[in-house]
Amino acid sequence: MISRRAAGENTRVNPNEQTATDKLAGALASSRRIAAALLVTAATAATTALAGCAEEPKAPLKMTPAMTPPVLVSGSVPEYTPEAIAQRVEGRVAAECVITEEGAVTQCRIVQSLPPMDQAVLRALATWRCNPARLDGEPVAVEHVFALRLALPRPAWSAPPPGVIPFHEGMTRPTLISGLDPVYTKEALEHRIQGDFRAKCVLSKEGAVTNCLVERSMPFMDQSILDALMSRRYTPATFNGVPVSVTYTFNVRLVLPRRPIPD
Repeated sequence: MISRRAAGENTRVNPNEQTATDKLAGALASSRRIAAALLVTAATAATTALAGCAEEPKAPLKMTPAMTPPVLVSGSVPEYTPEAIAQRVEGRVAAECVITEEGAVTQCRIVQSLPPMDQAVLRALATWRCNPARLDGEPVAVEHVFALRLALPRPAWSAPPPGVIPFHEGMTRPTLISGLDPVYTKEALEHRIQGDFRAKCVLSKEGAVTNCLVERSMPFMDQSILDALMSRRYTPATFNGVPVSVTYTFNVRLVLPRRPIPD
């Protein structure tokens, strides 16, 4: 049998053991604080490192003579709005844009307005793609001003008159006798336009070119090419030896002239 005194003595805590336990608990708490501080430090360092790795976007450069200028390779022509047609608006509009290293045309703003065509011009510019400007052989983003001269659209293609038939195999192909070559416009030179143009026209049995419809457009050059085509005379197409009037597709390849841009 155990006395109450003996039982009390058995449950009494040794002061030395209590001190050791407190020290161990304190050490564990201190370790946790140190570990938490280390985690915070590591997270901060990781965030700083990631921020350092992210490249700051490069500001576009101003064009200089040392750069190879950008070349427009594709894009739509501004579509005339009903208001502009009704008011018979024609003239010049200019927009300052950024051409990225990938050749996209972005951040455009009108610097020379032609109401009510400004928004139509901005919508068209958003579709344009260029070979980018280059500096020391490397593509660079640049600021560039696009100047467009807008003219009212020509009448839509009408059905060919009676007696005009599609050109087809078995006919003799027309050959050029005389006429003009397309003249590069100042805008086309400034924007370094080149590529393939296509139009469907009526070629009469007298060899005249009329009633043309543009099927593949070239910015700033459509009217110049149509004027050149309609100045020309061809030997007519013939069928079974007889001259005939035909609908005929003309393909014109434009190549930039090797001469400076005129003032």
